[in-house]
Amino acid sequence: MTKKGHRKTGVGLALCGASVALSFGYSKNSVLAIAVIAMVSSSLPDDLECKWWMRGQRHSLIPHRTVTHWLAPWGCIAAWMIWDTLHRHLVNPYANVVILGIAFGCIGHILMDWMTPMGVPILSPFYRSSLRLFQSGNSAVETSVAGLTAIAGLFCLFFVAQLLSP
Repeated sequence: MTKKGHRKTGVGLALCGASVALSFGYSKNSVLAIAVIAMVSSSLPDDLECKWWMRGQRHSLIPHRTVTHWLAPWGCIAAWMIWDTLHRHLVNPYANVVILGIAFGCIGHILMDWMTPMGVPILSPFYRSSLRLFQSGNSAVETSVAGLTAIAGLFCLFFVAQLLSP
């Protein structure tokens, strides 16, 4: 998926992340911050590769869609922040919100790349898995996927809000 595609889908996936945070008791201000940080960090796995272009060829310090696109560590980071909020409070609450927002943004990025033929590493950084649902780089498809994620995000947020309302 292109950077524009990740930015577009980042909006809907940030709403999904916000609904998860809301369901675990984060305050409304924290949920808003998590959503904004998740949107901004929706292209972070690609940015962490430290890439550059030389003579029309892509180069990077970390090969594309390897450790930065590995779902397991990002999922563990998100789970740790949620667990910390519910039980221990070892992490500064502000840092917790920032880290959780970044983790949600990266998880959303990886889930979108998982749908493309190139795939992403899910459980191991050495083996890629792919759902092969659409080809990366097609603007119309990426916009459609972004619309679907926005609808899903709004549905999740509405559903969680209904569950939590007295």
